[in-house]
Amino acid sequence: MLELGINFNTDLPLNNIIEGVKIAEAYGYDYIWVGEAFHYPHPIPIAALISKATKRIKVGIIISPKVNRCIHIVKSIQVLQEVYGDRYALGLIPGDALRLKRLGLNASNILKEIKLCIKNFPREDLKVKLSPKEPAIYKLCRLTSLPIYIGASGPKMINEGSKIADGLLLNYINPEFIKWALKFIDVENCCIAAFGPTLLKTNSENLLNELRVSAAVVAAGASKSFIKEFKLEKEIEEVKDVFVKGEANALIKYDEFLLNKFAVYGGFQEVKNKVEELKSIGVDQVIFGAPLCKNLEAIKKLGKPLKLDL
Repeated sequence: MLELGINFNTDLPLNNIIEGVKIAEAYGYDYIWVGEAFHYPHPIPIAALISKATKRIKVGIIISPKVNRCIHIVKSIQVLQEVYGDRYALGLIPGDALRLKRLGLNASNILKEIKLCIKNFPREDLKVKLSPKEPAIYKLCRLTSLPIYIGASGPKMINEGSKIADGLLLNYINPEFIKWALKFIDVENCCIAAFGPTLLKTNSENLLNELRVSAAVVAAGASKSFIKEFKLEKEIEEVKDVFVKGEANALIKYDEFLLNKFAVYGGFQEVKNKVEELKSIGVDQVIFGAPLCKNLEAIKKLGKPLKLDL
């Protein structure tokens, strides 16, 4: 059965996050996701806040072992589970290479670091096992069931990630792109989560501008192999140039490109059609990214009604 998730940016006022996640739980969403961004509050304290404000909904935490030590990630999840129960999923992501370099962090060997981090979760059914010679975080309290996803966009990360984690967080929400990504998975038991900017059709120009920016960020961060496969070099270079010049308002001229290929935008039926298509090609969870989290009425409209129709 297809699961629905919604991402809440951690830069939102805390009261807004609390109100939004309560609505998401009441309206049938399966997951709330919070992610890491250098200029936003850290996701783990926000995940604790969300857990306290809700009762049953699962909470996904997206975080990079390049920025956070693995022992801190493991111990944080351990404490959350001890307090709030078996309600968590973890998404391990590479992080933005350019931003990592600006922070003085080495952006190389990320797959190796993710693999080592996964090995340190004391869970009996992990795909990756520790060899006797490998260092481990010693004698941590046992974690209950914890789905571990790897954030991926390029062929190598998709292929290798599918072999060592429970699932993949694909930074695409376009069925055409998902079909391409699935070609690089050669294991059967890999859950697929499609994650992308989402907005129900609105008269709010501010929200529409935020959707454009979110879609442009996804496009600008696409892997070279992906860009080459879909012959998107020209459009993506132009979008990057808009960011360099600090002219976000100029993104409006790329609406057809950005909103059709890198976002979900439209009326209820249009959103439903895209979600159904994603389900039909093998997606297990659709995660609605920002700026949907800022429109509480839209969260309601895409919750129970969508779940009932799928």
